[in-house]
Parts: sequence; C-alpha cells; structure tokens
Amino acid sequence: MTSQSRRLPGAVLMAANDLRSHNGRNDWLRRLEQHGLARISHPTAFTGGNGELDDIQLLAPEEIDKTQDTPEKPGLNYQSRRGSAFQRQPKAFGGVIASSEQGLKDLALMERIAAGNDILCFETAAANMKSRLFMVISGIASCSGDKQQELPSNEVCKIVASYVACLVHRIDPTKLAAEFPIASYFEYEAFDLNRPGFRLLRLEAGIGPVRCHIFQAYLDDEDSLIPYDALSYCWGSNRLTGTVIVNEKVLFITENLSEALRHLRHRDEDRILWIDAICIDQNNIRERGHQVGCMGRIYSHAHQVLIWLGRVKYELSHLISALKEFEARVPPGAWRNWSYGDPRWYDVWEKAHMYLLGGHESDRISQQSRLKLLMSKPWLYALLDLASDMKIKERITADYTKDEEAVVKDVLAYLFNDDPSSNGFLVRDIADLQRKIPNLSCMALERMILRGAQITDIQEFLQLQTKTVWLSEEAASYAWCVDTTLMDYLLNEPTFEHIAMRSVSETSILKSDFTVECFLNRRKKKVKITRDIIRTAGRNGIDLPALVVEESRDDIEITEPLVEEAVRKGSDILKLLLDRRGDEVKITEAIVKEAARTGSDNLKLLLDRRGYEVKITQAIVEEAARTGSDTLKLLLDRRGHGVKITETIVEEAARTGRGDEVKITEAIVEEAARTGSDTLKLLLDRCGDKVKITEAIVEEAARTGSNTLKFLLDRRGKEIKITRNITWTARQNGIDLLVLVVEKNRDDIEITEALVEEATRKGSDILKLLFDRYGDEVKITEAIVKEAARTGSNTLKFLLDRRGKEIKITRNITWTARQNGIDLLVLVVEENRDDIEITEALVEEAARKGSDILKLLLDRRGDEVKITEAIVKEAARAGSDTLKFLLDRRGKDIKISRDIIQTAYWNGIDLLALVMEEGRDDVEITEALVEKAVRTGSNTLKFLLDRRGKDIKISKDIIYTAYGNRIDLLALVLEESRNDVEITEALIEEAVWKGSNTLKLLLDKRGKDIKISRDIIQTADWKGIDLVAAWPVLRIEISRLPAGDQKGE
Repeated sequence: MTSQSRRLPGAVLMAANDLRSHNGRNDWLRRLEQHGLARISHPTAFTGGNGELDDIQLLAPEEIDKTQDTPEKPGLNYQSRRGSAFQRQPKAFGGVIASSEQGLKDLALMERIAAGNDILCFETAAANMKSRLFMVISGIASCSGDKQQELPSNEVCKIVASYVACLVHRIDPTKLAAEFPIASYFEYEAFDLNRPGFRLLRLEAGIGPVRCHIFQAYLDDEDSLIPYDALSYCWGSNRLTGTVIVNEKVLFITENLSEALRHLRHRDEDRILWIDAICIDQNNIRERGHQVGCMGRIYSHAHQVLIWLGRVKYELSHLISALKEFEARVPPGAWRNWSYGDPRWYDVWEKAHMYLLGGHESDRISQQSRLKLLMSKPWLYALLDLASDMKIKERITADYTKDEEAVVKDVLAYLFNDDPSSNGFLVRDIADLQRKIPNLSCMALERMILRGAQITDIQEFLQLQTKTVWLSEEAASYAWCVDTTLMDYLLNEPTFEHIAMRSVSETSILKSDFTVECFLNRRKKKVKITRDIIRTAGRNGIDLPALVVEESRDDIEITEPLVEEAVRKGSDILKLLLDRRGDEVKITEAIVKEAARTGSDNLKLLLDRRGYEVKITQAIVEEAARTGSDTLKLLLDRRGHGVKITETIVEEAARTGRGDEVKITEAIVEEAARTGSDTLKLLLDRCGDKVKITEAIVEEAARTGSNTLKFLLDRRGKEIKITRNITWTARQNGIDLLVLVVEKNRDDIEITEALVEEATRKGSDILKLLFDRYGDEVKITEAIVKEAARTGSNTLKFLLDRRGKEIKITRNITWTARQNGIDLLVLVVEENRDDIEITEALVEEAARKGSDILKLLLDRRGDEVKITEAIVKEAARAGSDTLKFLLDRRGKDIKISRDIIQTAYWNGIDLLALVMEEGRDDVEITEALVEKAVRTGSNTLKFLLDRRGKDIKISKDIIYTAYGNRIDLLALVLEESRNDVEITEALIEEAVWKGSNTLKLLLDKRGKDIKISRDIIQTADWKGIDLVAAWPVLRIEISRLPAGDQKGE
C-alpha cells in the first residue's frame, strides 16, 4: 500500500500475481512446511473447484489478477480437511490496509470506515514508521464477528515472514527501478481542520506533461481568497492510470481527470482550479470528512463551476440552442401541470427543433444522437449547490466515489424523510427517478396515512415534494372510514388535486378520473376496504368490523379482507356480519382458511350458515391440520369425502382414526416429532409398524425438547443409532443426552462412537460411568481419544488407565494433545504404561521433544520401537543432538533416504558428517548417502570410500550423479588402497563405455572380483570391444555357460 491508495508499482503487482500462480503458492507452502507451520500434501496440478490449493485464497485490489472465487471477508479458520484429518492451512488476503498511530476501540466506527473505504483490515505499525512504504504485509490477529481463539503472535509472524520472502523473491529489481521512485510520490501536507481551509490548484500553462502547484486557501479569509473555478466531473474508473506533476512530485490520477486537465489547460496562461480528487487527500479520512462538509461553500465561492462531461464525438452547440428554444416555448404552467408522459412536451420540442432548422428535417437523427449522448454521460452533483433548499445540502453531499445508484438512494432518503420503505423502490438512475416521482410520492404518502401519520407529519412530507401530489384511493378511503379530521385536511389541502384509482405501483399510469373533492364528497358509491386499511385501523385502536356492523355503515363495501377481519374477531362478530350484511358477503378460500386458522367455532358457523358455498381445498385442510385436532376432526366429519390425506395432515388424521389411509413417510414422523411427544405417541400408537426411525427424526425430537426425545428413546431406543448430528442437536437445545441414555440404564440403545465422544466431552466421571455400565460395548477409536485430549489431561489420563491397550496413538492424537497443552509422552512413557502400543506417531512426538525424552523412551520400551523414515526426519527437525543420539542408539536400524538427507539439510545438519564420525560403522551406507557425498565433492567421496568402501554398492544412479558433478568415480575406485569397494555391474559398464584401455585396467586390477553379465557383453559389442582379447580368463567363464547361451568360442 503506497501513500496513494490502490496504487502499487507494476513490478510489485506482477510479483503478487506470480505468487498467486500454481508454482508460487506451492513455493509458499513448501516454505511453511519447512518451518513446521503447515502439514500439506503438494498437488501435481491445480484442480480449481475443490482442489487442495483452494485452501489458500487471495482477495486483491482490481489490479491484482483474480482467477478464483473469493470469500466475502477474512476469517481465522485455519483448518481444512485432508482425508480424515484436520490440518492447519494459512490463508492470504490482499486489499487496502488502514493504518493509524493508535488503535481504534470503537468497533462500530471501524465498521463504518471499513465499509466506506473498502478497507480490508486495520493496523498501527505502518503509521509510526518514518520510512516510506509501498506495501504493508500484516498478520491477522482477529476478525470482526469471528469469535475463534486468536493465533499466537510468533506463529503469525512466521507465516507473514514466509509470505514476504516469497513475494520479495519474485519482484524484478530491473522493472522496479524503471518505475517512479517511491520518494518521488507526492505527499499532502496537513492543514488546520478547525478552520474552513481547502487547497487550490494552479494549473501551469503549456503543452506536454501536465504540471501544477497546490497551495492553501481559507474560506473565512475572503480578502485574500483569489478567484478560482471549481470542476464537477465523473471520476469514472477508480484505477489510477494517469499521472500529474504536483509540486515537482508525481501524483497518480484517473484517466478521466487526466483528460479533463489536458483539455482545461491554457497554452499561455496559468489557471486556478479546485478539483476534489487532487485538492483533497483522499487517503486521510479526517480531512476528507472535513472537506465534504465544506464542499457546498467551495462550490458557491467559485467564480464559475465547470462541468466536464468528457470528450464527445458530436458538436453540441446546436443541441444547446435547441434546448434554450424549447425552454422559451414551454408555457408557464406546464412545469407544474403537465405529467411526465404528456404528449404536449413532444409537440413543443418539435416546434423548437423545426424553428432552428428553418422548417427542414434533415438534421433530426443527428440531433437525437446528440441528445442521447449528452444524457448518457454519468455526471452527478453538478447543480447540487445551486439548490435554494438548504436542507438538501445538509442531507446530500458531493461524493464522487458513489455511483449513480447510490446517489439515487440519497435523493430518495431526502425526499421521503429516511422512510425505510423507500429503500424498496426500484429506481435505476436519475432519469428513472424523474419519471417515477409522482408515483413514488403517492405510494409514500399512502404508507404514511395507513400507518397513522398525523397531519403535521404529512405537512412536513409535502414540503419536500412538488407542488402537486397524487392521493391514492386507499389513503382517501382510510380517511373516509376512520378519521374525519384527516379527511377534512385532505379535502382542503391544495397540493392534492387528483385521486389515483386502484393500486398504485412505481410503473402504473396515474389517471385523473376523480378530483379529491369529488371522491371525498360522494356518498352513493361505497368505500372499498383493503388489508392495509384494516391493519392501520387496528394499530390506531379502531375495530373496523364492529364499526361496519354496529353503526350500519352502508357506505363501506363488504370486502374479503373485511370478512377475514370479522373472522379473526370471533364467531360473534362473524355471526352479526352474516345476519346484517350476509347478502354482500362472498365466501372465498381465504375466508375459510382464516376460519380454520382461528378455531372450530368459526369454521362450524361458516359450514352451518353457508356450507353450500364452501369449497374444501387442500390449503384449507392443511390450515385445519395446523390449527388442531378439533378443527381437523370437524372438517373430516362434515366434509371428509372431499379431503385428500397428505403428509401435512397425517398426524391429525391419526387423532381422528383415519391413519390407515396414510402412507407414513420420514417427513410425516418429523412433523409429528416437531409437534411434541403427545402427537408422536399418537402416531406411534396408531401407525407404529409403518414408522421407521431415522437420524432426521431423532434430531427433530431433540429440537422439540427433552420430553419428546426421551419418549422416542423409551419407545424405539433399539432402532436408534446415536450419531454426531444427534449429539450436536441435543447439545444445542440444552439436552443432556448422556443422562437420558447412560443414567437411565437403557440397555437397548447401541453405544456408538458419537455417544462415547459425548461422554468424553463431559469429563472422566461420565466416561467412568459409561465404562462401568457398558464396558465391552465401548469401542475406543481415534476420534474418542482426540476428544479426550480436547477435554483435558485428566480425561485423557483416565482413558489411558482404563483402556490403554486398545489405544493406538496416531499423529492426529499427538497433534490434538499438543494443541491442548497436554504432554502425551509424560502420560505414556514416564508413568510406565506398558499396555500402550509404541506407535510411530508416539516416537515422532518423543523425537520432537529432544534427545532426553527419546532416550527415556528407548531405555524403557526400546524393543518395541521400530525406527522409520518419519521418525528420523522428526529427529532431524528437532536438531543435531537428537539426530546424533538416534544414530548412536539405533544406527543399524536406520536406512537413510533422500528425504531424510533433505530434511537434515533444511534444518542445518550435515548428516553425512554425522554418519562418518568414528563409531557409527553400523549405519548402512545407502545410495542416497553416496549421492550426497558425490554432490558435496570428490574429497568427501574419497573419504567415504576410504572409511566405508566395503559397505558401498555403486549403482548407475551414483555413477550418473558423479558424472554430473565431474567426478571420475571409476578412477577413485581403482586407486591402490580401495580394493574393498565392490565392483558392481554398473562400474563394469562404466569402464566399457570409457573404452578398452579403461576396461583392461579394471580387469587387470580387479579381475578376480568381476562377473561378466549378458548386458555387459552386449554393451561391449556396441562399443566394438573384444572382451576375450581384453581378458583371456573370460574364456573359462563363457565355457561354463549352457551350450545355447555360448557365443563364438
């Protein structure tokens, strides 16, 4: 991160993208593994979707290449599943880092700053550094909303260091040197934020690179304030691809601004400008907030405001003339009275256009193109500070980081007084907002009235609207029904002229069928009551059904929502409504559903009085099933022939004796369990043989409560297999599953791994109780031992005491114990637990702790310890003392591989030197060791041949390695003092390849040790060497071959 946000040197960006590549991430993983920070397998190819490399993710600014999906925000979840084990996996995120000299304690403030500035994280180190930084790499200590335990700082530092090493290694210094030096970047000087200060820009005249100077000015010192022009423009892309020289330093700007500066620059005279992107330090949050507050005054004090629309491909002077002529021809009352879609606007435009063309239409298409081009330019805020209403300046400030959609939301919030419902308006842009203002105002006013707004609230709302506002039919109907004072106000307020009939949406066409006076003064036509009117009346304490029935309000229409409300009020109000206005009541599905929802009395009344109109639908039956058995029983008894039994109603069907008609599914039993133990009992009693108990059913019983789960265990325990999902669900719902299973002596329930894990999680006392009652049924698994380690040392110790002989210590177990601060070696070795198997993982753990613990283990249980490659590698990681001890004690059991040599090398150990020390002749000289000696140099190889020549078997790979290191291995073997080195077939072939003289020398010196094979004979033939002539004794060897294998003699 440079002092200019989002601008990194290109060489650094290239290195960051390279590190994001397959090879780069593998390099980072290898570095982490070398330092023991990750246990990872290295894939041979990047798999994308769910491949192992997906564990390392990069969130980057737009300059950094993005080739994978990225998470919404960082998290400290450093675990990923590999096979059956959990392993720590670091993650890297890229983005903007905010730095301050002191930490911010207000989390809400941090969240607002982060959201407003696209900040990834906060830190306090970089701001206190005197040197100039071009990038900050920081370890993540904690995450917002992440309650996981923080990582140790030393581990975070190691991870960061490995990442920095990989990144710096990839930065091309030549390319970095070719870019602007960091020291040449422009830096802003702070000014007094307690005064209305701001910066002005002197744009130098001339051609070539744009150069300018920034100087300080104050709005409260008008005598010294020189004239300046303010620029309003669209930032466009946030990518800083252009440059400008400011005070002899480089400042990175957007391409759109760079183009504007070149256009505004005079050839022979400097120009004073105010441009927000240059005159405001965009990276200083405090200054930016201060300047946004002053922006209205900055624009108003400007000599002129320039609006940069960008370069266009048409000449616009003709269009501007046409717009001025159009404005002059519009009648004075049109701006107030004509709707947006009124055709008279088009007529006026046509006349103005034809007037300028002198009656010719030849230029019409190009004029339309010019207008579309002008309106398509994404510029905003240009006229904000010319507004006469000061409130809009307080509510909407120029912020060019916002797109047009965000500005539209600000305008909507201003127009509708921050009404949350305005957030749901679907407005795409400013032009769309202009079209929809009449509809949106009508909708917002309707919501206000239906929510019980006072007249003063409506008056305040109207102050922000146009001179005329439509009144919806629903709002007027509500006032008519319940609030005569409000109705009188609406009737006399001149802002309301017309009623918008029917429902109003954002796109509906408003028709003036009625004036407000005509609508509110009519009495012959009835008012239509909607659900919104009923809800609003209820919130204001008005009982509309009672009002309609008891006061005989014949002017109110009996609508479906009104009848539904009467049903909700109870059977008495419903009966009264049917008695007095029954002819106007139309029975619908919604009304019958409401009757079923509110109980059997309302449903019985409807069936008794208007049963011939009631059509039983599936939705009605399901609603009755949800309400209760009495309602469903009534429906089944009265209209059972029309009811189709489904899963949703089966548990009520069981109550009414109709269970035989139903196919019992898992969903049905889950619903019964969700309802409670009584319903589940009914289902099992009536349909028990059809019910199969599944994991999902037991989970649902656990969610419902302990009584339901206990009942299910009592009735069908032998069919239930306790899984981890079940134990987790029970725990989340506050149910102690062990109490229900163990303490109640349920011998019919299988003791599963998940159940034993749950007992382990509870501690040694519960685990002891489980062992005492179900000893032989309890199988000890790796997962159980890991859970004991997580619970604590006492639980793990108890488990080792009771069932040690069944426990096989794995790497996952040693890792879990180590993460939870448990010294597993103390529990196993020092306490002499001879019944516990000494596994490879346990010996690795001992090697990890050093030579003392490893010595103790070998002293006490040495016969059981099998030395493997993994153990030797762990000893090498622990240090030279541990590895040296292991070689001394068990050298004869160690076979040194290439991986062991490499691990020793990474940890600074010269394994070859250790092997060659006096007294270690029992260590096998492997091919890998000889290759290591060859790569070290000829002197080392000579020393190895002298000391252990008799133990060395020279292979083709060793010869190839020697050849690659320019060592004549054959010459070293043929030296006088090395007759103990075995002459292998590979050495003979090497002699053949070198020529007959070398072969003859080998045969002369070591002929008695040589055995000629068919491959050697064939190689000699290829080289044109007569083996018989070179070595007469060969005739004897050939004569011993079977007759069919002899060649020549």
